[in-house]
Amino acid sequence: MAGSYLPMLAHLEELLRGELVVSPGGYEWHCERKLNVQASAAAHRRYFADADPIFREIFAYGPRPAFIADMGCGDGSWLAHLHGIVGDGVRYVGIDASPVALDNARHTLLTAGVHDPLLLLGDVASPQELHMQLAEHGLSIEDGLHIRSFLDHDRTYVGGSPSDAASSASGAYVAPDGSPLSAAAVEADLVAHLERWKPYIGKHGIVLLEAHCVPPQVASQNLGALHSVAFDAYHGLSHQYPVEYSTFMSSCRKAGLTAVSHLERRYPTTRPFVAVSLNRFLWAQPDPLEVVQSGGRDGAHRATAVTSRSPAPARQSDGWSPEPGADVSDGRGLHELLYFDGALAQPRRWCAGATGVVVRDVLAAVNARAEQARRGDVIRVLDYGAGTGLASIELSKACITQGLPGRLADLGIGFELHLVDLPTGWFAQGYEILKDVPWVRFSSLRGNGRPFRDLLEVTEGVHVDVVMANMVFHLLREGPMQRTADSIAAVLAPGGKLVFSAPDLAPATTHSVLFHDANRLLRRHWLDALDAADPHGLPSPLREAVTGARAAPRLLTQQRADRRILPAPQSVAGVAATLQRSMTGTTTRQTFELLFEESLATALVPSNQAEYLAEITHRTTREAVIRYIMREYVFPELSIGPAGTGLGFNIEWKFGIFERTAPRSESLV
Repeated sequence: MAGSYLPMLAHLEELLRGELVVSPGGYEWHCERKLNVQASAAAHRRYFADADPIFREIFAYGPRPAFIADMGCGDGSWLAHLHGIVGDGVRYVGIDASPVALDNARHTLLTAGVHDPLLLLGDVASPQELHMQLAEHGLSIEDGLHIRSFLDHDRTYVGGSPSDAASSASGAYVAPDGSPLSAAAVEADLVAHLERWKPYIGKHGIVLLEAHCVPPQVASQNLGALHSVAFDAYHGLSHQYPVEYSTFMSSCRKAGLTAVSHLERRYPTTRPFVAVSLNRFLWAQPDPLEVVQSGGRDGAHRATAVTSRSPAPARQSDGWSPEPGADVSDGRGLHELLYFDGALAQPRRWCAGATGVVVRDVLAAVNARAEQARRGDVIRVLDYGAGTGLASIELSKACITQGLPGRLADLGIGFELHLVDLPTGWFAQGYEILKDVPWVRFSSLRGNGRPFRDLLEVTEGVHVDVVMANMVFHLLREGPMQRTADSIAAVLAPGGKLVFSAPDLAPATTHSVLFHDANRLLRRHWLDALDAADPHGLPSPLREAVTGARAAPRLLTQQRADRRILPAPQSVAGVAATLQRSMTGTTTRQTFELLFEESLATALVPSNQAEYLAEITHRTTREAVIRYIMREYVFPELSIGPAGTGLGFNIEWKFGIFERTAPRSESLV
């Protein structure tokens, strides 16, 4: 790939002095395009194969696209690969700005057995032009599934309206005339570019493979693990505009697109950077849960029909609901940490990707169970420790995208999603969001004078097919974890699956930290200030707080802090060993970026801060202390370490899938 840009790299001195400029379009003196196309096809092959689950889901569920349009098709390799999966039921359309690429694509597609491929000259920056070209061939642009691989950063710069928010990109960019472009201008151009495409992808969405640059300070700590030096050089000098993964995803959100998180792939998955991402994006509005709740939009009646056409189940829930007037301010604070502005269509990336892994595995288990189910059966999923409902919200959205409740109802099979947790403000917030979704039930873990009921008691003796525990197990010490594992095993039907995620299970690695490590550092720095010999020498934000907090009973406040966040995290090996007493399964790991602002918001969730820094009783003072320590001590310490991402730090997540095995004599209830 770098070799294809040797004609340009041979003129570095003239380029850097401004005596020579690469002109977008026209004669490509700077690039050996045939070599570039061949190199791209070879480099991209693994990503094309990894994208197969996206296309299988699209073509298995929902309306079938009339055609697949690959903008920037290169030599046609992706379309040829998709023909092997999808077959001849759709038209294959390749679009490229290079006649050389289209010539190669025609040969590739015909060799692969694609009948009558449509090949067009086109520019990714001009969807309106593509709209007219397709119409000339009897195709409506909205009826197609649009895909792109490593192309959006190679768009012609047009410009956009920069927002007031600070730019997050760190790349160096050159305008078509050779003048410098600010990162904010490039981000605005990317948002405007995506907005131009939005009117044409409402029916089937868009699949994007994209390459990303890496902040220089991160690249310098990972030399040999990425190709940033060459990548930034040949892209920057040839007027291409790659941005960091987090900036790219933020731009998609600002353009009104939302990623289908359970289908996302990132490369690599365990480093503090993302060099390549693969996503299916949908038009974010209207939110699918709102559609089901309101009964609007075509197809929503099929989702709602699960209650009217499904078998009448036995009573599966104690029908928990919050007390009238319950305070949900704490739950609302957590919800806004999980979703941008609280909008269900836009989960924050720090939790969306990891929750998407859980949703993907739960969907696989539910669909496998559906293949075995008979008319009259009810498939049940239990969300243990549901909190504000993150996992259940994302699972419900995925079920709607797949048309799962309606498909099951057509077969006479019921579907239920049980949310189970302690009756807190967090759970009350989840209730407010999901109470009108027809397949959702709520149950309290507390009852009969006991703080924790067994799950089989909660479900009144009825087994479930899947238990998901999203961001729960890292909160449990060894004893409670064993009781939880036994309770989950008991409520699972034989062959039932437990799917879990946890962001604070040890160990972290060289390139990651645990989710609560930032909070542990916060606590350590606060205690250091509290124990200072001369509090008058402390910075002003700490001085007043220390003076008022020294009278607090240290033993009691430390116990409250330790209950909120374990001072020494549990290990994934310990959790797996506990689960393996009654189940069999495996654990895996991935990492996801937590932005500094999100880490700060975690510490500021009202119940978190009140328990974790209980020595400070005045909320305004406590929040000032948290902001000061995080910004002045914690974030600088984490950012210069190997887990730093430039905008935050790399969080270690553990995942597990375990299956309930049962004696032969046990039967399904």
